[in-house]
Amino acid sequence: MKLLIHIGYPKTASTFLQTVIFNNEENGFVSPWGTQAAIAIEEFVLTNPFLFDPEYTRQKLMPDIHKAEKEGLIPVLSNEGLVSLNIHSYKNYMADCIANRINQAFPDAKILIMIREQKSMIYSAYKEHIKGNGIVRFVEVRSI
Repeated sequence: MKLLIHIGYPKTASTFLQTVIFNNEENGFVSPWGTQAAIAIEEFVLTNPFLFDPEYTRQKLMPDIHKAEKEGLIPVLSNEGLVSLNIHSYKNYMADCIANRINQAFPDAKILIMIREQKSMIYSAYKEHIKGNGIVRFVEVRSI
């Protein structure tokens, strides 16, 4: 089974990857769950820790994985929320839990993590914060 899971980081060209690369069969990829797969957040982030069942999650996604493989394509599950870094909040950081869930459900999946030069990422995240009516001053962001 081939499965590529793209987890982010935010502000690292995720939208470009999701819409131009992963959503184009000519590139050898397909996004059966959509360009920003909400199912990834439902299964790996929002599910109650006492209710998470990796076998259930695997079986839920397998029909689309098999369909992609039959077509000779690599299925991509992409959502930058899987990295558990919310640019609007530093609360509820649970990357270890999410990573463990992904590994339990799909231990053979390839994981793609995009990174960006730190100063550029901070500036871009701050601009996004302001666009979302954020009120934290840039000097406060720099001191984190």
